[in-house]
Amino acid sequence: MLKLLLLLTVITNLSPISKKEHNKYIEKERKLVRVKDWKTNFNNLTNLSPSFTNEIEKIKSLFNLSEKDFSISCTPDDIICHPLSRNHIFRRHQDTMKEYFSFLNTLKRKNPDQAAYLIYEIYTLGTTFDHTRETIYGFNYEKPQNAIKQNPEYKKTFESLKNIYYKAQHDLDLATNILKQKYTDNNFDTFMLKFIEIHKLATHAYFNIYNLLYKCIHSQSTEEKNKYCKYN
Repeated sequence: MLKLLLLLTVITNLSPISKKEHNKYIEKERKLVRVKDWKTNFNNLTNLSPSFTNEIEKIKSLFNLSEKDFSISCTPDDIICHPLSRNHIFRRHQDTMKEYFSFLNTLKRKNPDQAAYLIYEIYTLGTTFDHTRETIYGFNYEKPQNAIKQNPEYKKTFESLKNIYYKAQHDLDLATNILKQKYTDNNFDTFMLKFIEIHKLATHAYFNIYNLLYKCIHSQSTEEKNKYCKYN
């Protein structure tokens, strides 16, 4: 939820035009198929939008911070907060950089772009999970509940997609254990092999759960319903 709120905070600070363009970029970014070679992914993301390059440079600006810096926190009760705690880039990536500090610290010295890319992918995958979870919550309302009860295929599809979502989350939890180990090229490659499959599962669940709720059940468009409500 925190990642989602941070992402929304950034988006609301954009102009109406750039906000629209940013949303388009996010959708294209999620649809982009990941491969084992991080550099190919990096180049493909770079070609999508300047948004990716901008974020990479912002992440790299955090690389001079120490492990102690990433333990900084600020609560609503604090009278004085460390300036870093007010930096949205720092807050966005603080948990990732703290949890995998040793791995990332070695990688950033070897290749700053590669380290920033890894941090970026972990964060954006997290926002995909957050948005999927919010969409799943949307099925608790009366109209989706009635639609699922009246159409067994909707329920079957919804449950199947939820299971894919849960599997992707579980697989990511296991995969990130690799990042708690010492950095090696082999460990990075092993993580990427797992990551590309997790990303595939996560985005499949994200797009299809969204389509079922908003382009099928809630849609007023006959064209959309004909396209997205066919589950039998």
